[in-house]
Order: sequence, then structure tokens, then C-alpha cells
Amino acid sequence: MAPGQPTITVPHDRIIRATGLRAVRSRSPVAAIVRRAIPCTAAARTIVDCAAEVTGAEFDDLVDRAVARRVLRIAALAEVVGRPDMRHYPGRLALARRLKDRGVTGSPTPSVLESRMARLFARHGLPAPLAEVVWGPNRRYRLDFAYPALKLAIEVDGWSAHLAPEKLRSDNRRSNALVRAGWTVLRYTWWEVSFDADRVAREIADAYRACDRAIRRQAT
Repeated sequence: MAPGQPTITVPHDRIIRATGLRAVRSRSPVAAIVRRAIPCTAAARTIVDCAAEVTGAEFDDLVDRAVARRVLRIAALAEVVGRPDMRHYPGRLALARRLKDRGVTGSPTPSVLESRMARLFARHGLPAPLAEVVWGPNRRYRLDFAYPALKLAIEVDGWSAHLAPEKLRSDNRRSNALVRAGWTVLRYTWWEVSFDADRVAREIADAYRACDRAIRRQAT
């Protein structure tokens, strides 16, 4: 939804007074881009400014539409959060909270994430799976965790997986190959492993029992 009045960003030492116009004074240099002959703030900077002005749901919708239209990449927003020149912006803190809540930032390294997942199995009393399972033609695919006898695979994704289209394509090919071969595939993000572990454990336990029953029926 369009704002009730236009908002412009100006250097901090300038004072703008105009009816029907809101001026925001900025201590940081504003890199302008031109759209239809009008100087505008860049997409990532605009999102930061909006983050302090809208609700969480409105912000999520704004980001989703911007990414879908290829106006910006999520990686650009994550980079803005850590920029020193943005530290005084109230929108930066709001942006950081929304990105964390959406599971965008804060992802541990793959090795740390897999270790965290391994602890989840042990903490919830789940049967210990095999890790780093190699599967497929010419041992092409690597599975994070698997119960090969049950054809059940569990994959965990750090945020970096979402930033690389080629990685996403590879993951999709692997998942589709597993499903065609009769496997059940469960996928979890780092946020789910870190903050929704009870649900993750319940789903894995349910899938384990279902796959075990299916294998037993096939054997009889």
C-alpha cells in the first residue's frame, strides 16, 4: 500500500519544509538511482527505511514481492544489516529482527548445523541415523542423514543454500531422484533445527515408524 504522503531522504544538514511532504534527514550518504527521471534510494536502502515504518506482516510481503520481481536479492538485505554506516538507522534493527525471524540470518556453518542436528537425534531419543551417506548412480549424491534400510533421508539446509540457484537446483534433483526411488525425504532449515526442535523430532519419529511399517509389510 502506498504511503499517505511522499517521503524523501536528504542530507542531515539540510532542512526541508513542504506541505504534504515528509523529509527524513540522513547522516549517511544516500546513493541515488534514477527511475523515470526521478532520483530514488536503492531498493535495499528503501527496504531498510520501510522496516521501521510498517508491521512485520507488511514488511514480509514487501520483501517477498521485491524478491519475486527481482528488484533485489535477500543477500543484499543481509549485507545491509551488518554495514557500519547503517548502525544508527532504526530500520536496521527492525530489519535484522525480521530476517532472523524468517530464518534468513544467523545460520551456522554446515558442519555446526549438522552437529546440532546430530545432538537433536540424541536428545530426543531417536534411532541414530547414518551421516554423510553417499547414494545414487556413481555415488553422485550426499545425504546429510539417512536410514538406508528404511529409505528415509533427512536433509538440513543453512541459509547459504537459498542464496545459490545452482545449489537449489542440485538439491531438487537429489530430492526428486530419492522420491522416484521410493525414499521419504524430510528437509529442515537451520531455524527449525535451532528453534523448533521438538516438532522436528516428532516428524522424524513419525516418518521413521511409517517407513518401518512399510518395509515390514513389503517383507511379508
